[in-house]
Amino acid sequence: AAGSTIALDIQEAPRLERQASARDEVLPGMKPEGLSTFQVEQLVASPGCLPRPLAPYEREQIIRKLLPTATHEMLSRIPRHLVEARSLEGQTLRRRLVNGATVVFFTAGYAGKRFVFERAAQLGIRSVVIEHPDSWARGLVDEGIISKFIPIDMSQSSDLVLKEALQAIKSLGSDGLTGEADAVLSVVELSIPLVARLCEQLGLPGPKPSAVDSARDKHATRAALRAAGLPTPRNFLIHSEAEVMKAAQHVGYPAVLKPVSGAASLGVKKVESEAELLANYRQVISELSSLVVVSGALVQNDGSGQGVAADRVVNMEVLLEQYLDGTEVDIDIVMSEGEWRYAGITDNGPTVEPWFNETWGCCPSLLPLEKQRELKELGVACVKALGFDGGVFHVECKYTSTGPQLIEVNAR
Repeated sequence: AAGSTIALDIQEAPRLERQASARDEVLPGMKPEGLSTFQVEQLVASPGCLPRPLAPYEREQIIRKLLPTATHEMLSRIPRHLVEARSLEGQTLRRRLVNGATVVFFTAGYAGKRFVFERAAQLGIRSVVIEHPDSWARGLVDEGIISKFIPIDMSQSSDLVLKEALQAIKSLGSDGLTGEADAVLSVVELSIPLVARLCEQLGLPGPKPSAVDSARDKHATRAALRAAGLPTPRNFLIHSEAEVMKAAQHVGYPAVLKPVSGAASLGVKKVESEAELLANYRQVISELSSLVVVSGALVQNDGSGQGVAADRVVNMEVLLEQYLDGTEVDIDIVMSEGEWRYAGITDNGPTVEPWFNETWGCCPSLLPLEKQRELKELGVACVKALGFDGGVFHVECKYTSTGPQLIEVNAR
């Protein structure tokens, strides 16, 4: 991998305790339909009980035992500059190479993602979808849009889902419907930690699990930026209420309180005094303690008995960080071989404080070109600092009174 190794102190013990208790914590009397321990883990305690990333020598041992698929064999024989050429000839070559390739999509997302599979079919890709048995994507086989649907019980814990998916992918090519897997990916962000481990254990190109895990953890992201010498707002990881005032002294006001595990936007709030900080910290902890997942949605427990209880698996650590003023933007980045190939900026309308809800978006950006250049450079640098050398990323930043600052990196 082209990315440099970054040592992070992420305190393994609390995470391992959460992993040990992250199995089938279910509310008494709840119905079994639509429940997913896998979803709970990845929403509020990522990476859940997924295995640790492989060491470089372990990944190398896997790769040495594997024979390249026909697609990768062809790729290895074609000069890189021809494959990457920004021309009609280059595009034609890439489409010929992908025609007939077998691509595994782990989880299909909502029905609005249908266009992804339709486009893949137009390119001649033999798509395989791994999803819960009752997924809408199952019908795509009968429509001739995908080649195969593999049902896996997503109500299992993440490690068991990984095990079944790995076995299913290894068996591809034996029935003539597809070839061996040329790639594994997902159109669902919460599935990326598991997909990264599938790619690692199959010897296929993909993001390093360690990089994905750091991107999903807001405190680990800040540590990676600091280690790389990139601008980083003052921040403090709060483990318990006893540390709240110490965090305030370090960060100052105004500040932003946010759950480190990133359960949607739950608990993200601007605070401007000790009284606000303490009250909102207690509210966040209370809300995190009462979460359930119902049909894939993270909601508060309403006492109905439906949903997977998240209180035993949710990461209760909360990050307090310096408030960033200025204009918020989204930077979509495509990276390959350690270098960015595309980076586009979308302006976000003024966010509604204290919760930072977005109001509108504008693409292409209306910011001055110099500010756009600075934002793109920071976005790419942050992706590299986390250890990524390829992939697609949705990077959120602000252009503040002191220059560009990262909010978060979302691996796609």
